[in-house]
Amino acid sequence: AGDLDELIRLGEIGHVRRIHEKLSAIATSAPECADFVQRMRAFVTGFDLKRYVAALETIRDSHA
Repeated sequence: AGDLDELIRLGEIGHVRRIHEKLSAIATSAPECADFVQRMRAFVTGFDLKRYVAALETIRDSHA
């Protein structure tokens, strides 16, 4: 939950470099999240931060 909240916050402020750093850390520490990381990177690389944040909020809300 903490990682999701941080990723959302970074998306809301548009801090793309820090998002990539955080996603890399997640990919390293939780290889089972590779599909999630790849999907989020696609949004960020395409500068589609609105869809990126929306996707993260959906994931967060479904696990609340």
